[in-house]
Amino acid sequence: MDVLETCLALMAPAEHRQFCEQLKANRNARMDFLLAERLYKEREETTDLSRELYGQGSSNAYHSLRKRLQSHALRFLSSRYREALSVADLPPSGDALVVARLMIRRGHFRQALALLRRAERDARSEGQPVELDVIYREMMRHAVELELNPEPVAARWMENRRKIERKRQLEVASSLLHWRLHELSKHGLVPDLDDISRSILSAVRIDKDAANDVSFMFLLCQMVRDAVIRTKDYHRLEPFVGRIFRGFMRAGALTRHPDEYAGLLYMYAHVLYRNRKFDEAAEQLDHLRRVIAPGGAALRHLRPKYLLLRAAVKSYSGFNEQAAADLEQAITDEALHLQPRDRLNLLLNLSVYYFQSSKFKEAHAALLRMNHKESWMERQLGMEWGFKKNLIEAIILVELGEDERALTRLRYIESHYRTFFSAPLYRRAGAFVGLIRRVVQDPDIVRGGSFAREIEEADLGLPGDREDIQAITFFCWIKSRINGTPYYEELLRTIRRPERT
Repeated sequence: MDVLETCLALMAPAEHRQFCEQLKANRNARMDFLLAERLYKEREETTDLSRELYGQGSSNAYHSLRKRLQSHALRFLSSRYREALSVADLPPSGDALVVARLMIRRGHFRQALALLRRAERDARSEGQPVELDVIYREMMRHAVELELNPEPVAARWMENRRKIERKRQLEVASSLLHWRLHELSKHGLVPDLDDISRSILSAVRIDKDAANDVSFMFLLCQMVRDAVIRTKDYHRLEPFVGRIFRGFMRAGALTRHPDEYAGLLYMYAHVLYRNRKFDEAAEQLDHLRRVIAPGGAALRHLRPKYLLLRAAVKSYSGFNEQAAADLEQAITDEALHLQPRDRLNLLLNLSVYYFQSSKFKEAHAALLRMNHKESWMERQLGMEWGFKKNLIEAIILVELGEDERALTRLRYIESHYRTFFSAPLYRRAGAFVGLIRRVVQDPDIVRGGSFAREIEEADLGLPGDREDIQAITFFCWIKSRINGTPYYEELLRTIRRPERT
C-alpha cells in the first residue's frame, strides 16, 4: 500500500463513513468521494480505476485526484488524532507529521518514513525550524523501525537547532531593544545609532546561512528599522532594507513567506516615502495591497499602516483630497478592527490633510474626535507623537483666527516638552516653536526680508536633501506665510524639488 491507501486503511468503518460524508458535502469533491469509496472497499486496486473514473488517457487527472484525496485524508486523520498523539501544538501544516506518528504506532513504517520526508521538505521550504525539530526527533527516535541511517539526520538536526537558537537570541535582543527605545521615546530622547547597531550585531553571528533565512533577516531588519526611525536617518536605512528585499525577491524566497513578504514590502515602501521617492513608494504599495488582500487575519495588523502610508504618498503626490477621503472611509470601516493607536494615527493624519486643503474647521474637528486625555495618548504613542499633535493643533488654531488659544497651546508645548527639545535631534523643533510663537504674536514680522534672512541664517535644516519629510511640512507653513502663497502649493514645491547630486 502507498500512503493514500494506508491512510484509508487506518480509518475505522465509522471514521471512514464520516470522512466520506465530509467529501460528499463538498460539491467540488465528488470524484474524491468515489475514489475513497472504491479504495476503502477493495484496499488494493483490482481494476483500472483511472480508466473507470476518467476514461481513456487520463492518467494525469487520476494522479492529481489521488494527491488531492491524500491531502483530504491527512487533514481528517490529523484532526482526529492530533491531541491523542501529543502534537496538539503543531500548526496545521503539520498534518503529515501527525499521521506519520500514527502510522508508526500502527506499524506502517515505510509509509511513515515517506510522510516524514515530505513533512521535512515542506517545513524546510516554508522556513519552519520548530516543526523541523519535531520531525528530526521523530526520525531519530524510530530510526531502527524506519530503517533510516540516523547520522545524516543528526547532522541536519544539529544545524536546525543552531538556527533555532540563533533566532531566539535575536528575539531576546529585539525585546531588549524595543524596551530601550520605548523608554527613550517616553522622555523624547534619541538613541545612538552606532551603539544600537553594535548591540544588535553582538547578539548574533550573521553567517551565510543566516543571511539566507527569510524569517531571521526580517526580524533583524525590523530591529535596525526601529532604531533608525528614532534618528530620522532614513538615507542610511534605505540601502539596507532595499538590499535584503531585492535579494530575497531575486531568490524567489518571499513567496513562501507571506508575513515576511508583506512586512518587508511595507518597510521598503515606507523608507522610500520618507526619502521622498513617491513614485517608487507607490509601486511597492501596489504590491503590498495584492499581498495583504488574501492574507486574512494574519496580515490584519498591516492594513491600517498600509492605508496611512498610501494616503501620505497620495497627499505628497498632489492628491490630497483623495488622501483625506481614504482616511475618512478607513476610520469608519468596522472590518479593519482598528486598535486605539491606529485610530489615533488615522485621525492625526486626517487632520493634516484637511489642513492642507484649507479646511481648518474639519482639521480641528478631526483632532477633537480623538476623545482621549493628552497624557494617555502620549503614553501610548510617545512624546514625539504628542508634540506633533499639539503643534498641529496650535497651527490650526492660528488659521482659525484663535490666536490667544494658539499662544496658550504654544506656551504649553515650550514648557511641557522642554526636556524633549534638549535632545540634539529635537533642538530644531524647539527653535521652530519659538518662530511660530513670534509669528502669532506679531503677524507683520513675516513682511520684509529680515525674518526670512533670520530663518536662513539659523540653519535649521539638514544639509542637502536629507531633511526629514515631516519637518519639512512644518517649515513650509512659515515659508507660505513669508511668501504669501497657499500652504499646500508651498509644500508640494518644496517636497518635490529634484535631489541634488
